[in-house]
Amino acid sequence: MGVDPGLIDAAAKVSPDRLHWLTRSEIERFGLETRGFHETRWRMLQETPEIFSISKSFTRADGNNDYRTTEIRLRCSNVSGYLMIYRSELPLFEADARLQVRTLLGDGDLRFTSVAEPGGSVSYATVNRDLLQAAAAKPKLEFTEARGTSAPRLFGLSTAGFSEALGQLQKRCDQYRESSRAATKIN
Repeated sequence: MGVDPGLIDAAAKVSPDRLHWLTRSEIERFGLETRGFHETRWRMLQETPEIFSISKSFTRADGNNDYRTTEIRLRCSNVSGYLMIYRSELPLFEADARLQVRTLLGDGDLRFTSVAEPGGSVSYATVNRDLLQAAAAKPKLEFTEARGTSAPRLFGLSTAGFSEALGQLQKRCDQYRESSRAATKIN
């Protein structure tokens, strides 16, 4: 199967009453998965009864040959837009680091506001829904990410399924707004 025989040696070192979760680096080193970059499809999430979102995650190698996972979520924000949340893992030695994240949507350059969190960075921005619909028609969403003084890295994420997921999210946002308005009128 092309898997490194070192996997058997590594497994033999684990006591039968223990578990060892393979790191992304080990998965790559042992040849279990060798693509280096992996992204999920856009999917619908119901985070709470009131909060609906769509989500996509991706894993890629950073400059140190470690792998980091990032998740992008879009939530209902207001009548004309969504809240885009960009949550990314960071190395432990950079626990207080913040990412500078940008995306190109339409003619605009959208910059995110970033905050540090344990083990990662969370960035967010409010995005106009018309801009996202236009971006969904393109083959990729382009993002730029920089950490500290490092050179920015540009990468693209597939928009396969994005338009459909946005449509589902908008439907849920509209339904929630209608039910909220009805509840307000009753009270």
